[in-house]
Parts: sequence; structure tokens; C-alpha cells
Amino acid sequence: MTSQAVFIEELLCRVPQLKAVYDEHIEDNRSLLPHVLMGDVTRFVGGEGRSAPTPESTRALLDCLEEGLLCGGKDIKELILASFAENLIGEATTLRELRPLMGPTLRMAVDRICE
Repeated sequence: MTSQAVFIEELLCRVPQLKAVYDEHIEDNRSLLPHVLMGDVTRFVGGEGRSAPTPESTRALLDCLEEGLLCGGKDIKELILASFAENLIGEATTLRELRPLMGPTLRMAVDRICE
């Protein structure tokens, strides 16, 4: 199992509400495509899709991403930056809602990418 797959398993454990997003992703792609899934995660946290995130699930997700940037390897950081943060480009409303909930490392990375 790749470190990205392990990171995604951790994300699913900490944010059980993402299970539906993950299941749909596996059904559509017949395997785990971490970068594609993170795009789905971005849309989820932005409130798109069938289920809107709760404040608790949003906080847990952003905390997990913060930890991934602080403690994860290069591939985890790339996954978060390229496939989560970059998907926030042009999403002004979502960014306004998420920025105050982000840890400092994630916020700085998102600001650098999106502005």
C-alpha cells in the first residue's frame, strides 16, 4: 500500500462522512486514484455533492491535511497541495469559509497557491 493510500485511509477514519465520496470514487474508477479522490474531497468540503460536511467533519479534514503537510512525506505534501489546494483556485466563497478553520501551514500553502 502506498503512503498516499495510507494517508487516505487515515482521512477516512478521521472523517467517516467521506466514506460515501470514497465509495463513489472507487465505483467510478474501479481503483483508488489518490489525486482524483482529493479533488472529490475538495468538492465535498466545499459543500458540493450529495452530502454537505458538518462543521466537525470539516475541522477533522482540515486538521488531517495540516498534519499531512507537517509530518507527511513528499508524496503526501504533493497530494495535498496539487490535488486539494489547487482545486480551491477560484473558489472565493469556499476559501472564505475554510481559511479560519485551517491550520497555519495549510492556510499559508493555500494562500500561496490561490492568490
